[in-house]
Amino acid sequence: MNILKTSLFGIVATIGLVGCTTSSTQPQNIASTGLLICEQNELCPAVKVAWNEQNRSNLKVTAYLPSAKDDYDIQQFVFLIDQKTYSYVPAAATTHEYIGRMVPHRSSNYIVVPSSFLSTFKNAKDIELKLVTDKGNITRPVYRNGQQSSAYHAFINLYHP
Repeated sequence: MNILKTSLFGIVATIGLVGCTTSSTQPQNIASTGLLICEQNELCPAVKVAWNEQNRSNLKVTAYLPSAKDDYDIQQFVFLIDQKTYSYVPAAATTHEYIGRMVPHRSSNYIVVPSSFLSTFKNAKDIELKLVTDKGNITRPVYRNGQQSSAYHAFINLYHP
C-alpha cells in the first residue's frame, strides 16, 4: 500500500510539473484599459494598451469613441508628451459597432508602437492624446498637473524596463 501511495504521488507530481511547463511556454496576452481625463458632457475616449508577453517589441494601442449619435473615422493618433509630438497612423480602417440604446455608436481604431514608447511616460509632466477624426480633433489629457487618468495607468501597468 505504501508503494502504491508513493507511485501515485510520483505520477501526480510529474503530471503537475509537465502541466506547469506546458502552460508557461504559451504566450500570454497582457492588456490594460482606461479612460482619458474628460470634462462632464465631453466625448471621452477609452484607451486599451496590449501586447503579447512573448514579444514585447510592439504595443497595440486602441482608442474607443463612444457616442450617442455619431460614428467617427479615426485617422491619426497624436501623443503630445512634454511638448514633444509622437504621431501614428492607424494600422487598419476604423471599425464601428452598435453597443446599445444609451450609447449606440462606438468607433475604434488602433496603432502599433514600439514598446520603448512606454519609457516616454515614465517622468513626463504633461501627456495629451489627440485623435484626428473626420469630424475634427478630439484632444484629452492622459496626465496633467499630477492628475493621472485611468488610461495613464493602462500604459504604466505595462511598463517594465
